Amino acid sequence: CDKPRIWDIASDAGLKVWVCGSMNSNVRNKINGYFLPDPWSSEIPPQPGFLSPYLRFVQSNVQEHTRERMALNSGDYAKFLGFMMRHGLSAGTIASSARQLLSERGRRNRWKRAALLDRFQFDLFSHVYRKIAPDFATFFSNSTAYVQHRFWKYMEPERFPIPSSPEELSEYGPAILYGYQRMDDLIARFLKLAGEHTTLVLCTALSQHAYPTADEEGRKLFYRPREYKKLARFAGVTAPHSVSPLMARQFYLQFASEEEMRDAARKFESLSIGDQKILWVRPKGRDLFLDCALFTPQPDGTLMRKDGSGEQAPFNDYFYGVPDVMYGVHHPDGIFWIRQPGKIGWVHPEKVSLTTVAPTVLRLLGLQAPREMLAPPLSIAA
Repeated sequence: CDKPRIWDIASDAGLKVWVCGSMNSNVRNKINGYFLPDPWSSEIPPQPGFLSPYLRFVQSNVQEHTRERMALNSGDYAKFLGFMMRHGLSAGTIASSARQLLSERGRRNRWKRAALLDRFQFDLFSHVYRKIAPDFATFFSNSTAYVQHRFWKYMEPERFPIPSSPEELSEYGPAILYGYQRMDDLIARFLKLAGEHTTLVLCTALSQHAYPTADEEGRKLFYRPREYKKLARFAGVTAPHSVSPLMARQFYLQFASEEEMRDAARKFESLSIGDQKILWVRPKGRDLFLDCALFTPQPDGTLMRKDGSGEQAPFNDYFYGVPDVMYGVHHPDGIFWIRQPGKIGWVHPEKVSLTTVAPTVLRLLGLQAPREMLAPPLSIAA
């Protein structure tokens, strides 16, 4: 998307902004305030640049959390801790981190780390919020969506045909409730931070619901490349490019020209195991979106080949499997909740389009929506 975001419009109007992790984020110009991209926006730098140690640490944990060993070293951990000590790390977050690590003995409770990230990010958010007093600020959290995707089966086992073990129900049954409780605590923190004179908006965009046929469809795992450059070399891709890992099995490659991108697309499409393509390939401009197409275990000794050349290589030398079944999937209904100072709440009688959100937020800021925002803003009752 190359159109201005809400924060671009607010910044250009002279308002001070603080963007803290909003998804699919970018900025058109130098921002009037602070800008922290979401963990999947690999090519977007933060503003100011001193936010980089935080962003690098979070990106590595989020993008590569499926690996047994991440690319972070002890220096990266030290930089992150030093950054947080100077930028709002609270005693409560330190205590929560210690409790989390202690609870992981026996490899239990590791899934709770997603909620721990929210605490670190809130500490940073509140530190900057108090420092610059922005006119417009955003905060993004994905932790509850993460547990909904992975653990819905254990919250409502009666809706899924294949039973869960008592150990799974004990470990993961409370996961989604835990996610909502942590989010509720987060909202309480925002209410306290904002005080009585600030408008608060909660927008979920999407929701989730159960996916009862997940087990029957046989998608027990997904695969990710071990090393993106090594895979590109085997495919015969020689043009310079950058790599942006996305969620789960997906990643982007960015090329200097559309011609180089299309040449790479043909080469990645040539990779197969028997009649099965290994990658789904989708070109877009000079970018190439890749998605692993395998969902069943590939035994050691399985060979992948390059169609045309006949060259072969062990598949498991280039990809690793991640056990994963999506037991919750996205639902188009979400929440759009506004708390205005000194005004009594009311319920809008119908559903509203997601495209209504941006014009409504701009109206709350006293700004005019640009022409490309076609939906009318909600009429906010006085």
